[in-house]
Amino acid sequence: MKTNLDSLREAYNESMGNIWGVGVKIKAKLDVGNNLFRFAPQHPNMKLLYHPVKAHSFVGGVKTNHCLCTFETHGHCVICERGQELLQQGSAEADKLQASKKFLYNVVYLGNGTEQPAEVIKKVQKEGIVQLMLGILAHNDMIKGMVYGGVGDITDLQAGCTANIYREGTEWNNTKYHFYPLQAKPVPPELLQLLSNPPDIPSILQYHSDEDLVRMLSGQPVFFPAVGQQQIANSGTPNRQPAVRQPVGTLQNDGQTNTVITQITSPF
Repeated sequence: MKTNLDSLREAYNESMGNIWGVGVKIKAKLDVGNNLFRFAPQHPNMKLLYHPVKAHSFVGGVKTNHCLCTFETHGHCVICERGQELLQQGSAEADKLQASKKFLYNVVYLGNGTEQPAEVIKKVQKEGIVQLMLGILAHNDMIKGMVYGGVGDITDLQAGCTANIYREGTEWNNTKYHFYPLQAKPVPPELLQLLSNPPDIPSILQYHSDEDLVRMLSGQPVFFPAVGQQQIANSGTPNRQPAVRQPVGTLQNDGQTNTVITQITSPF
């Protein structure tokens, strides 16, 4: 019997989705090369366009053990506390338990710039709005562009903001992200309602129990349980085996050792 690769891919994405929680669509690990996003406007309940969080990665040395730090929401964090114990003992392992500051944005994923607009629209309709997790450097580039110009008008749905986040490197310890604002185009009519109604990010985030965090620390893989039809197949959650793609667009040397993309056409 021929193996159905699409079914396998959906099952894999479902298990990866349960890293962050059922119904949460955090896109944290981008594909190598171009990653185009259209940023949604600010939800009225949110103080800012983005929501800052702290995240732990590879807890217990397990590739899939990623979780949000519970300190600010619960008043304590089992992983942070263990990191402090190791730090006091002078253990180098303490660094691995440090939480990293991240920033979550409501976006729609537009692919890598090679697909036709009609194909992109179909995928966006299926996937919906996802939460893009940016590190401090890409986040700062984004905010700087909003304040001083060059990133588009995020307060205007049609003028909007579209960006290419270009990823270099295939492993977690050699990855770099470059942020490039793109010329935004009007949002297709069939996507206007979707982009006009982004979720309130703090209200959809999920946190592991202390018991699950202890299991993570012991090296056990921990996922959020799937709940009936809320399982996250094809949800846009992070795929931990990114496809390596050939760069698309105009290439320019950044003056160091890397060739990076400076221009690419976005579908909208």
